[in-house]
Amino acid sequence: MKIGGDDTAPTTPPHPSAPPPLSISIYTHVIIHSPRTMAEIAPRPSEPHTPRLVVYHQTHHTGPQGEQTPVSILPLLSENTGVTHIIIAAVHLNDGNNLTLNDDPPTSPKFNQLWDEVAIAQASGIKVLAMLGGAAKGSYERLSGSEESVRPRLPPASLHPLPLPIPSLRPPLSPVPHPNARQFNSYYTQLHTFLTTHSLSGIDLDIEEETPLPSVLRLIDRLRATLPASFLITLAPVLPALIPNQPHLSGFSYFDLERFRSRQIDWYNVQLYCGWGDAGSPEHYLWMVRSGWDPRRCVMGCISNPENGSGFVEMERLGAVVGALRQAVWGWGGTRGEAFGGVACWEYFNAKPGGRERPWEWAGAVGGMLSVEVEGRGGGTVGGAGAGSAQAQHPFPAESVKTLTELGFSHVQAVAALNRTGGNVEYAAGLLFEG
Repeated sequence: MKIGGDDTAPTTPPHPSAPPPLSISIYTHVIIHSPRTMAEIAPRPSEPHTPRLVVYHQTHHTGPQGEQTPVSILPLLSENTGVTHIIIAAVHLNDGNNLTLNDDPPTSPKFNQLWDEVAIAQASGIKVLAMLGGAAKGSYERLSGSEESVRPRLPPASLHPLPLPIPSLRPPLSPVPHPNARQFNSYYTQLHTFLTTHSLSGIDLDIEEETPLPSVLRLIDRLRATLPASFLITLAPVLPALIPNQPHLSGFSYFDLERFRSRQIDWYNVQLYCGWGDAGSPEHYLWMVRSGWDPRRCVMGCISNPENGSGFVEMERLGAVVGALRQAVWGWGGTRGEAFGGVACWEYFNAKPGGRERPWEWAGAVGGMLSVEVEGRGGGTVGGAGAGSAQAQHPFPAESVKTLTELGFSHVQAVAALNRTGGNVEYAAGLLFEG
C-alpha cells in the first residue's frame, strides 16, 4: 500500500489502517440503529444537486530526497477535468502543539508551490479542503479528553430530526468545565490557525482511531462557531460505518452523528477500498442508500492506482458503475433529478490511466462520466435491504474470509474484522463474537 506523504519513505502511515478494537460511547447504548431510523430523519432542504468530483492530494513531491519534484495540481484546472474539490492531506496534531502536513510543518519551504497552487485553484472556483487524521493516530485523541469535558451544546429540540429516546440520558445543554478542555483549546487553536492562514474552504475529518462521539460533536460545533458559514465540513468513513451493526474504524455511530449534526455536515467521502467496500460494483454503494443514507451526501471513494491499496477499479468498469448508480438513485426521495453524491480519488499523484506523468487523466475521465446525461432516468432500482451479492476486493487470503463466513458472519463483517486485526483470523473471530 502506498505510504502517504512523499516518496522519500515518510513516517505517515498508509490510508486507511486498522486501529485497536473500538469502545462504545453512551449514545450507542440508547439509540437503535436501523434503516428505519435513518429514513425517519427529516430530509435536508431540496436544492439542485450536481455530483462532486473530489481528489485527495497527499503525495506532494516525488523523487529521491534532495531531488524532489513538486506534484502540480494545476493540470486539474488547465485540462478542464471537472474537479470540484481538492483535499490536501494529511494534517496531524502532534504532541507539544506541533501541527504537521504529513511529516513537515506546513510553513516548510517545500510546500511553497503547493500553497501558491491552492490559491490559484480556489480563485478558479475549486474548493480546497484539508484532511485531518487518517491512518496516523493521535490527532483526534488530542482533541478529545474525558467525556465530561466534551459534553456539547445541543441545538433546540425543534432542530433535532429525532429526540433522544431516553430523556434522562440527554447531554446537558452547555459544556461541563474540565481541565482537559484546556488541552482541546490548545490543539484546536493550532488547527484553526492553519485553516485560516491558508484560507482553506473546509476540512475533511478522517477519523481512523477510536474517538468518542461527544468529542466529534464538540469539534464540529467549534468549527461551525469559529469559521465562516460557507466553510465545508466533511467526514471520510469506511463503508461499513454507514451500514447498521458493522465493525469499522471510528469508534462511534455515524447514524447517531447524522441524527445530531446532519445540518452541520456537508457530505461524507466514503471509502470503498482496502477491503472496506468495492467500487467495482454498484451494490456496495447502494447498501448505504438502503440503510437510509441520502445518496446526495455520499461520495464514492475509489483507489486511483493499485500501488495505493487494494480495490483498484479499471476506468471502463468504474464508468459502468458510475452510470448505473446515477441511474439507480435518480429522483431519490422525490428529488426529481440527479441524486448521486459523486466520486472521490485516493490519491492524485499517480492516478491511472496517466500515472505519475499525467495523473490528472483519472479526474478528466471521471469528470466526463459525471457530466453526460443519464440514460433511462429513474429506470434503475435501489432494491431492498437484502439485495445484492457484490464482494469487496481485499488483501486477505480467501481461506481466512471463508473461515469467518462459515462461523455465520457476512463477507463484509469478515473483511472488516480482518482489517481491524491485521489479518489475524483468531482475533477477528473473537472480535466478531464479542460484537
